[in-house]
Amino acid sequence: MNIKNSIVSIIVGAVFLALGIFMLNQSNALKERCTEEASGTVVQMVEEISSDPDSTDYTYYPVVEYQAGDQTVSKKSSIGSNPSPYQVGDKVEVLYNPDEVEEFIIVGEDTGKIFQIIFIVIGAVILVVSLGKILLAVFFSLKK
Repeated sequence: MNIKNSIVSIIVGAVFLALGIFMLNQSNALKERCTEEASGTVVQMVEEISSDPDSTDYTYYPVVEYQAGDQTVSKKSSIGSNPSPYQVGDKVEVLYNPDEVEEFIIVGEDTGKIFQIIFIVIGAVILVVSLGKILLAVFFSLKK
């Protein structure tokens, strides 16, 4: 068994685990800040090309307009998809941050939690397997 490979695997697992936990915490913190309800309307769809230069895939982001107190807010959602579940004119419910009214989430929108959990699980599995390999190597080297 190669200890260097196991150490690299531990680092990769730790990075996956840390990223998953970080993304999950960011998502949960956003949900905690966005407490005020408002009815909104999708007023535009923003089409963005993939960051991969070899791809022609697009992601569609809804621009939602809603009333936050006496202020009208029109802002692009941070979550896009292809295909988009929204069309211009669709009515949506939003939760916004009363301290920063342009920060919002669309109620029921997928915040990527599945990807966050996948990152956490992959990271944990890689860590456990890598640590297990090292412990087995140490155990068997002590038996010799």
